[in-house]
Amino acid sequence: MGKKLTNLGISLNDEELLIVQSLVAKSKAVIDKWGQLELDRQLVKEGRILNISSLADKALDLISQLKVQTDFATINLPSQFNTIKIIEINRNVTLEFPDWYKWEIQNFLLEPIENYSISAFDMQVSFNPDSSLYAIVAVPKQIIDERINFLETLGLIPVTAEPDPVAVYNCYSFGEEDIPPGKTLFMDISIPYTTLFLVNEGRFIFGGNFPSGEGFISQARTGYSPANEILSGFIKNLIENFNQYFKLTGLNIPQKKPNRLFFTGHLCTNELCGKISNLLGIEYETRDPFNEKNFGISFKKKPDALWYRLFLPVGLALRNIHE
Repeated sequence: MGKKLTNLGISLNDEELLIVQSLVAKSKAVIDKWGQLELDRQLVKEGRILNISSLADKALDLISQLKVQTDFATINLPSQFNTIKIIEINRNVTLEFPDWYKWEIQNFLLEPIENYSISAFDMQVSFNPDSSLYAIVAVPKQIIDERINFLETLGLIPVTAEPDPVAVYNCYSFGEEDIPPGKTLFMDISIPYTTLFLVNEGRFIFGGNFPSGEGFISQARTGYSPANEILSGFIKNLIENFNQYFKLTGLNIPQKKPNRLFFTGHLCTNELCGKISNLLGIEYETRDPFNEKNFGISFKKKPDALWYRLFLPVGLALRNIHE
């Protein structure tokens, strides 16, 4: 297979820790190890790690069980902490002005720029031979420090801390050789937020997030679709936020809808995704991408978890393949 690149992807939310190990060579990826751990409520709350040492003890047990073969790891940054700007820029500009991305993002920040950790991710997508698409991400430094500290407590070498939507897009763009034409709405339904972004003819367009809602979360975490009244409230919030986030694209639900839906996230099930698709009147991706030969990503052993949950940590595990 040639030179193999190995990395751990670690995704962490209020209720679950997921770890996957990737082996990547020649644009093909195999997920050869993965594991999940349900978390006590006092360990993580709204994305903040409340007790790093206790969380690390549990994570180390899982790492030991998996017998991982790398010290490198990428961890997620929940979308509610991210300020993201997508820009296509000439590569010469990035070389001539090393701090270009700080100037681009500073007017979007609510606090002084000194309080943020700011990075620019080359998304490995180009629509012009001289340019590349970048995601500029600003995250409060305390959030970055918290997550990196967690990795270091595990004895791991941090590759990076990556925003949830960027990691999902990384997985999708790596695996999908022929990205479908038109506009695909990505919907990450998680705890405590649901995040929206678009892929328009291969371009990443970040939208934003909104609270999934306590009633919705309480019922969805059982594995069944929430009651009609609860689900209707979620759909109403979804449409309002979608129309606000993507107004400049000309899209609007129900007048001018995206071409398709792509679901990921902790709360997703086949039943829930089907109901949301029907209520919105938009078709959604039903294939299990990790079972499709042409997707470029496979598992050595078929996971018993729904693939919606695994899309994020797989994207994190693939993070270092372009380094």
